[in-house]
Amino acid sequence: CFPHRVKAFEINTSNSMIQGERLVYFENTSLINENTFVFTLNGFDGKDNESKGSKLYCICLKVADILHCGNGKDMACEKIFCFMTYNPFYNIFFHSLYYIRAALKIQRLTISNQENDGNDYAERVRKDIKAATLVPHINKECITFLKKLYSNHLPFSQEVIFTAIVTRSREIVFPIPNRVETRKEILATFCPVLFSSLNLPMFYEILCNVLSENAIIFYSANLNLLSSTILGYCELIHPLKWQCIQIPVLPSRLHNLLDAPIPYLIGINRPMETIASTLETNETALFVNLDKGEVTQKDPSSSLQLPTLWGLQKELEECYLQIHLRRSTMSGRKELCYIPNKKEEEAVLVIAEKVEQVIAKVLNIAFSSSRPSLPLGELDDCKAQLMLSTPSSDKEFIKKFTETQMFATYGEQYSSTVE
Repeated sequence: CFPHRVKAFEINTSNSMIQGERLVYFENTSLINENTFVFTLNGFDGKDNESKGSKLYCICLKVADILHCGNGKDMACEKIFCFMTYNPFYNIFFHSLYYIRAALKIQRLTISNQENDGNDYAERVRKDIKAATLVPHINKECITFLKKLYSNHLPFSQEVIFTAIVTRSREIVFPIPNRVETRKEILATFCPVLFSSLNLPMFYEILCNVLSENAIIFYSANLNLLSSTILGYCELIHPLKWQCIQIPVLPSRLHNLLDAPIPYLIGINRPMETIASTLETNETALFVNLDKGEVTQKDPSSSLQLPTLWGLQKELEECYLQIHLRRSTMSGRKELCYIPNKKEEEAVLVIAEKVEQVIAKVLNIAFSSSRPSLPLGELDDCKAQLMLSTPSSDKEFIKKFTETQMFATYGEQYSSTVE
């Protein structure tokens, strides 16, 4: 949750009344969508057999808040609200985080209005800060809401289920999706942000490098953009699964992972100068600056020769242009998370479908005539069969793709399914 540890500083209300007031009512979080992010924990050791080895989704909202230190000083520090769940129901949890934030804000306003009876602005802000420290980190209304959410948190089903949580002020209705709808929701959550930050050639180049299991470093000052990009690519390569290191926001203490000679998808959120030496010495990793829209690699000879993949990039052009969201417009939005309109949502699903069809075509060529059992020798036969059916312009890419862990894992799963 805190990749660079917890940042805190003393509040000096004599210098900045506005700063104190914004902290009290979370108004410092002006761009909510830039302060929501997701990370995952793989192979989590759950208490029951069903959850053991499952992926745990950690859905976060970051705010700056007030901490009373007990020595007469009030500190401003980062606070994270985080849901940890086995089910990626992002729409439910993002809006639940927003509800918790709003409930705390309302209680602070209520206490502040009871305390304040003067017209002096500075004194009013000081009382606001004092009132904020009286509100617990999670108040009774939030606890009631969370208990109701937990009791309604149903597992995947065959149909989409609607569940309602009645709060003090209103009834909140959430759709709990089935497995098909869940994947659509994941794509709709991450991909519009991903597509808005990358033009089509950049998106396609990174996609091919992901399929080749190359090491890729993503940089952005925007936590939402980092996690959306990495998790979006991991979802787009379905039915394959990324098998290597995947860290949407890299903690400072794991900085040495950037030098690891293995495939990874890693997001960097700290200042560029802190990783300058790593970028200078790492010649093979692909570096993607999401804020500037740049893709670079120190050693040009390590660059991947991009395949045509049956004209995939050309096939994506029309749909890609229908994603109207751009970073310039996204930065001014006040929503908790970006929700695409119907046209954009349809375009996202079409793009995902076209990518999936091409990947499925490659896999079908490789495994179409294989026997139920796939020992090492036969997996080599599958690779050879795929190479024979591949156009010469794509052979270099396909050769590298067949050497990936995701290809080998898919072959093992295919073998067990056929058996």
